[in-house]
Amino acid sequence: MEYIWLTMKKNKAEITFFLMLFLSLVSIILLTYKDYGTIWNEDVFVNSGHYYTRLILNYFKIKNNLAPFDFFKTYPALGLVHIQTHGVSFDILLFSLMSLFKKFSFENYHLLKALVAVPTFIFIYLTVRKLTNWKVAAFSFLLLGLFPDFYGNIFNNAIDVQSVLVLSAAVCSFTYFFLGKQTVFKGFVLAFFLGLCLEQRIIFLYVFLLILLGIFVREWLIKKKFVSAFYKSFLLGFFSLIFAHLLHPYLFTHPIFGLFDMMKAARLYPFTAANLFEGKMYFPPNLPWNYLPKLIFITTPEATIFLFIIGNFYLLKQIFTKKTLGKNRFIFFFLLSIMYVPIILTILLKPNIYDSWRQFLFLTVPIIIIAAFGFLTIIKLKTYWLKVCLMLLIAADLLFTAYTFIKLHPYQYVYYNLFVGGLKGAYRQYETDYLGAGYKEAVLWFNSHINDPTKTYLIYAEGDRLSSQTYFKKNMVFTSDVAKADYIFTFTRWNLDRQNPGKTVYTVEREGVPLIFIKQNIHG
Repeated sequence: MEYIWLTMKKNKAEITFFLMLFLSLVSIILLTYKDYGTIWNEDVFVNSGHYYTRLILNYFKIKNNLAPFDFFKTYPALGLVHIQTHGVSFDILLFSLMSLFKKFSFENYHLLKALVAVPTFIFIYLTVRKLTNWKVAAFSFLLLGLFPDFYGNIFNNAIDVQSVLVLSAAVCSFTYFFLGKQTVFKGFVLAFFLGLCLEQRIIFLYVFLLILLGIFVREWLIKKKFVSAFYKSFLLGFFSLIFAHLLHPYLFTHPIFGLFDMMKAARLYPFTAANLFEGKMYFPPNLPWNYLPKLIFITTPEATIFLFIIGNFYLLKQIFTKKTLGKNRFIFFFLLSIMYVPIILTILLKPNIYDSWRQFLFLTVPIIIIAAFGFLTIIKLKTYWLKVCLMLLIAADLLFTAYTFIKLHPYQYVYYNLFVGGLKGAYRQYETDYLGAGYKEAVLWFNSHINDPTKTYLIYAEGDRLSSQTYFKKNMVFTSDVAKADYIFTFTRWNLDRQNPGKTVYTVEREGVPLIFIKQNIHG
């Protein structure tokens, strides 16, 4: 890292361009974070942070004014499985950072989540820079910023974005450790990030094993040092597991065997609702084999897909080229593996997947890095006119994606590419506002156009009450009886908008596609 910093200092163009990208990203976050709505499970992560922060402070006998709170009594059905399948490090971090504000609000919570996601851009930049050059790295920064499912989730997604962050950190630290001088400090940094990966999601066990394999291969097959290969891979694995156990409360209280409980819980996560795919409803785990790969394909910008495909061919060519150094060959194999191993495992094991492909959002990391190699391939083309034409097409598509981002704001995660006809083509065929973030806009419209402060309204809302009730005024009372409701807030998921009665008075739309309906219930 010190070498990178010294190199950047000598290259004013690089550091200027990087700062422009970085400051632009942070500025956009600061200007827009209040626009994003609260989604269905955010309170779970806030309360998890509250519970474990207080537990840690009390354990070390640090005075605090946090109110007593029992996470497992509050969520009796979900509490244990939630902890087994999700890490709590970021819950604690975000909850602690909330003390910077005078009072809690989901808007401030969204700001912190987005800012915590920013290092992902830096880790991917550094990785691509190490493997290519700074111009390609800068382009990868841009690609990540225009990746709909990632950027559209950084404000209110409480777990999947953090998984992208920790994987990007692990991949970056492994790249520098593997290709550069292997110091003890670099080894501990890599072990920490691997431990953090395992703490966040047990599926990252495959990344853990791939990296251990890489260390073993480098020492034994490349450097011909068997004892060193065993020694280094063992130490890295040992300290990674130590960090994972220290960071994860379930592993801390259930050493080693807790890993198996976490695997079981991850595969059988209790989600029983249907998923809309290709116009049909499918219940997990009985999803079509192509559910995950197709959703990734149709929700990724066309230019990124094009570059990703070229990048795959580039990496495969380098792997099978004799001139490629052994350690570089493994890095290329590693990048392809972290992309395709989870997809293959998903097809074979059929875990519960829902909410589009957000549980596999961490695949954003290899997608962007591999696409960066596609960009490298294009700028290396010797045919000038072909290079210029391709660059213009890529630029045009990225500008179109940016324009689409503006039109979809603040629901970038409902983006679909032109291969399915955009959002209009995906309507009633695939999930749109599966997070329910559009309820904020609906309730705020109701408050400014219909809500009479002298009246009391009974409101029925589909989805999690948190998404809508967070923005209710005092004269709005939630009712679970749809027949008694004065107004009904509903969304298109599971076609609930068609099942609820009433006259539509307002629709939250993007690109002409309805996301949320407000219906007036006609009594009598």
